[in-house]
Amino acid sequence: MDTKPCRHCKQPIHKDARRCQHCLSAQSWMADHKDPRYLFVTLAAIIVIMAIFVGFMNLMPDMLTGGQGEPPVLAVSEVEYVFGTGSVSDRIFVMGELTNETGTDAAAPVLRTNLWNNGGKLLDSFLDEARRLVVPAHGKARFRVDALTPVTPSDIGRIEVLVERNRARNRFD
Repeated sequence: MDTKPCRHCKQPIHKDARRCQHCLSAQSWMADHKDPRYLFVTLAAIIVIMAIFVGFMNLMPDMLTGGQGEPPVLAVSEVEYVFGTGSVSDRIFVMGELTNETGTDAAAPVLRTNLWNNGGKLLDSFLDEARRLVVPAHGKARFRVDALTPVTPSDIGRIEVLVERNRARNRFD
């Protein structure tokens, strides 16, 4: 009978055996982690998985925005404010209009509202994301921001609303 040594325990086994009858280990080159072919196959598998992952991550923004690229630019106009009354007197409501001059619908803008006094000192600042707001391409949309503030109406000299960020509308909006 022709024999060969086991890859692991070095006991003699049949030359065509797939498993050693002594240590029960597999005899293929994939089972032997010391074989250089195992290292090459493992590295190739990792490289393929990484290439697929990188390719998917590069496609992800296009999938979400529908391939529209850069987010639209929004302009803020007609800003006005009202303070709450009664039990909500420490709440400010800021309303205005967002204008989209680009050819892409804008969605979920994040608005920063700054409250300034007459001397140019920043009194309060807050962020608000208008999650359900969509500004159509070449169109306008009204927005409303409400927040709690320690500032009183007599302290405010001017209010500034800025668009911190927004994104192109996708199929989930």
